[in-house]
Amino acid sequence: MAIFLYFFFSPYELYLSWLDLQLIYRINDIDFVNLLKDDGLLYVFKQRFHPWMTAISFLSLLSYISALLFLAWQPLNVHDKAEHSE
Repeated sequence: MAIFLYFFFSPYELYLSWLDLQLIYRINDIDFVNLLKDDGLLYVFKQRFHPWMTAISFLSLLSYISALLFLAWQPLNVHDKAEHSE
C-alpha cells in the first residue's frame, strides 16, 4: 500500500518540483524593468498555487504520512503475531 501511494503521487510531485524550479529561476531574474514587461512569473505563480494544486499537494502529503504509518506499524504486526503463536 505504501509503495502504491508513493508511486501514485510521484508524477504530481515531479511536476510541482518543476514548477518550483521555474518560480526560483524567474524570481532570481527579477529586476524592475522586466517585472513590468513579463507576466511569466505571475502565470507560473498562479499555476503553482491554484486551489486544485494545493489540494492535491495536501492529499499527497497525507498519503505520504499514511505510507510511513503503514511502514512503521507493519513490523509491529509481525512481532505481535509471533508472540501469539508461541
